Amino acid sequence: MKHYRAPWCTALIVVSILATLLCFGIAFGMPLLPGPKHGGEVGMWFRWLLPAMVPICALFVIRGYTITTGEILVHRLLWDTHVPRTGLQSATFDPKAMCKSIRTCGNAGFYSITGWYWSNTLKL
Repeated sequence: MKHYRAPWCTALIVVSILATLLCFGIAFGMPLLPGPKHGGEVGMWFRWLLPAMVPICALFVIRGYTITTGEILVHRLLWDTHVPRTGLQSATFDPKAMCKSIRTCGNAGFYSITGWYWSNTLKL
């Protein structure tokens, strides 16, 4: 078994801080804006939805990886994601593999950079 840490790059730190400040800033700044007495129904949803996104996104923080003989474990805040190694034929280190990739679904930096990506380089 081999364990690897998942350090945060500067961009991930900056985006996470800015997104957190934006969520709380909008939520707590909305009542200060002129408008309906309580911000209306849309205002109520934004007021509580944005701060709720902070702990929800924080749950998906990747803390590290463990490679075992049968699987790769992705350690998140409260659980591990199991990725089976069956059928894996090879693995190589390519620091530019994700360059010019397209995020089809995922998170681009709110406590993690995770999701499904498509890349012409990684196309089988």
